[in-house]
Amino acid sequence: MNRDLAPDEPHWAEDGTYMAYLKVRQDLDRFNALPVADQEQIIGRRKTDGSRLDLQAGTDPRTEGEFVAPTPSPNSHVRKTGPRGALHDRTLIFRRGVPYLNIREDGGLDGGLQFVSFQSSLDAFEVMLNKWEFNPNFPAAGSGMDRLFIEGYATIEKAGFFFVPPRDNRFIGASIFDPPPTAGRSRGPGRIVIRKRVIDASGNRVLAEVGGIGFQVFQADTNQPIGGVFMTDSAGHAVSDDVPLNTPLVLREVSTPAHLEPMPEHTFTVTQRRQLVKLDNRVRPGPAPGYGG
Repeated sequence: MNRDLAPDEPHWAEDGTYMAYLKVRQDLDRFNALPVADQEQIIGRRKTDGSRLDLQAGTDPRTEGEFVAPTPSPNSHVRKTGPRGALHDRTLIFRRGVPYLNIREDGGLDGGLQFVSFQSSLDAFEVMLNKWEFNPNFPAAGSGMDRLFIEGYATIEKAGFFFVPPRDNRFIGASIFDPPPTAGRSRGPGRIVIRKRVIDASGNRVLAEVGGIGFQVFQADTNQPIGGVFMTDSAGHAVSDDVPLNTPLVLREVSTPAHLEPMPEHTFTVTQRRQLVKLDNRVRPGPAPGYGG
């Protein structure tokens, strides 16, 4: 974790990471009883080599591009958990799934996956699980939830979320006991760290896309731009170019997705190296917004 991009984190968290754990039980008997073609449609990949259904057999997953065909379906596992494109590819986790398998007393198999992922922020994991996989309006309105889970072929039985402290040659977690640094925290230029949410008319959070929202900073007295346009990712995170400290600034939302109401400009002064700004956009009235892509 880079604390410059997460100034609300404690100082000792620098270079640490977040870990998410899921115990996912799979109904192997039901899934294996399906024809192979049906299994492939649920997952979105060929069972023979793991290639995506919309690409040629044998295609290396590392070369996969955006989805352009209706196959695999929008509620297939691969399309819900691994959407492609410049916007979605900015949300990154490092994941591994370790299979587990038990033999029941009746001779049947009870198994599934021990899923573990590491990410700089749990926001990235939350995007993948709640905003994509279990959001019926992703990647488009009415897509439905991930078939693998909604049809009962997989069930999350246990979950845990942890912070992994940075490596320290002294002992594990030694930095927790270090005093916070003070030197140089308010010198030189600063940056604006955006955290964006979408809310409804009642102020409740909405599972709508918060990526692709563009911002630019201007000097309050001259209206001159400072740096270029910077964009949020699907977690609603964005970081500006360098801006001067202790100078009145104006933050403007210069591009807003169609499903959101534009945000009024925000006037403030940056007083520290990284200044966190939390902003909300209201979702426009109407049908549930899809994400596109």
